[in-house]
Amino acid sequence: MAPTVAMRSIPVLCARSMSVPISVSALRPALLAPVVLSRAPTLGPLSIRHLSTPTPSSSPATEPTYTGPLATSFARLKVFSLSSIGLAFALSPFIYLLPAALPTSARSFLIVSAIGLSGISTSMIGWCGRPYVSTLNLIPPPKAQAGRQPVELENMTLFMRKLRTHVADTRWFRPTSRPLAVWEIRDDMLRVGEGEGGRTAGEEEVVAETWEIKTGKSVGRWTVVWEKDPEMQGGLKGEVKKEGKVERYFNVHEVMVPEITIS
Repeated sequence: MAPTVAMRSIPVLCARSMSVPISVSALRPALLAPVVLSRAPTLGPLSIRHLSTPTPSSSPATEPTYTGPLATSFARLKVFSLSSIGLAFALSPFIYLLPAALPTSARSFLIVSAIGLSGISTSMIGWCGRPYVSTLNLIPPPKAQAGRQPVELENMTLFMRKLRTHVADTRWFRPTSRPLAVWEIRDDMLRVGEGEGGRTAGEEEVVAETWEIKTGKSVGRWTVVWEKDPEMQGGLKGEVKKEGKVERYFNVHEVMVPEITIS
């Protein structure tokens, strides 16, 4: 008969310095239990997902040729003007509640005057700031159109819509008499030499096109179809056909764009 071994209780100190007796016989099954090593899961073959290359835009992703130094100032001025007319509309009803000895007709006159003056100033700021060009990019022409100089100009409307206008050739610019603008796109009879810039009789050329940058929606488009010019030997002529509303006037600091010469 196997001798009986007396099991002693081993005191274990707790966090509060209390002695709690734990029987070794209670821990024996856990100490003698076999240790089972779990096998790490096997990884399958790695799959590499190729990211699709973004479709390039019509203009190269490079630094703009020209950046308007007052573009931020014009944008802030438009925001301030829109905020002022919105505040005028919001506060107008409270004029009827003012504790003053004013008839209703006088209060209505004050409201109309406040909203009218704010609307006129906002419209003037929008008209003055719309032609201002924030960025300008010179686009390298294709080899078949060597001799042309395409350009893209960006501006902003009163309600902060960013527009981009693509002009097929800088020769379609001319000085303008519009205040606060220096260039305008020609919309009269256009004439060029045959073969100049790769142009041929019967070819349709997009003189200018404007679209919204955010949505990509075309706002306006001017085109011309070249035909033989009887008044000019070896020349072509074409009348501009207008569709929609193209941004025609531009305000640019010409000294900062020496690459473009307007005559």
